[in-house]
Amino acid sequence: MHVVCTINCRFIEIDPALVRPGRLTSHHIFGRLCAAQAASLAESLGKSLPDPRAYSLAEVFAEELPEYEIRQPLGFSSH
Repeated sequence: MHVVCTINCRFIEIDPALVRPGRLTSHHIFGRLCAAQAASLAESLGKSLPDPRAYSLAEVFAEELPEYEIRQPLGFSSH
């Protein structure tokens, strides 16, 4: 049996039990697609994207893009 799993955290945050030898045979990290790649994929799916920017695969394949609220960072910085 093969199981395909997706996660939305960094690889180092995965429970060690899942990544022990013999459990996870392979993994691949899918980064964000540049604007051109995202547009090309969307076009092949018969879709169009609202603006030229980087998109995740989930955003390109989604039926509807979620509205994101841009928040200012909290805390202190050295900027």
